[in-house]
Amino acid sequence: QSAHRKKDGTVFPVEIQTTVFQENGDLLVLGVARDISARIEVEEKLRQSEKTFIQLFQSSPEAIFLVQTESERIREVNEACVRLFGHAREDLLGKTAMEAGLYARQSDRDTILGQLRRGGEIKDYELQMRHRDGRILDCVLSSQILDIGGERHHLASCHDITEQKKIQEMLIQS
Repeated sequence: QSAHRKKDGTVFPVEIQTTVFQENGDLLVLGVARDISARIEVEEKLRQSEKTFIQLFQSSPEAIFLVQTESERIREVNEACVRLFGHAREDLLGKTAMEAGLYARQSDRDTILGQLRRGGEIKDYELQMRHRDGRILDCVLSSQILDIGGERHHLASCHDITEQKKIQEMLIQS
């Protein structure tokens, strides 16, 4: 990769390819310079898009998981997920939610995965999940199937409604 200058003085990026060959006993070099401005612009837009997605993902107040659907292995979690469940990010990555002890009931896992496989999404599903210290958390989960690099994943967001449930119970009892 190099830079060339147009007649008007504008500098633009080029990719240069050269080939050495012999013809009639002479050693010749053939060089081709190709303008790669458009490719570099697309690559920069992709980098910015990825950076924006990462910032949105990490700064979301909702706990978010990215899970490889077939293996059920957690590929990524955000900081809110780490805070909600008390696990270090590294302790969750590569494990299933069951292996990490996040589901309080196997039946919730089965329901969620069944709905995702049938309809591609699940919205506002109430379930109980487990904090690292063993506490049970009342949560609402929404998830949808995504294709990432030719593999099916589901992106799940989880909201803790434990305090809301306690307040509702207190109001009902009073």
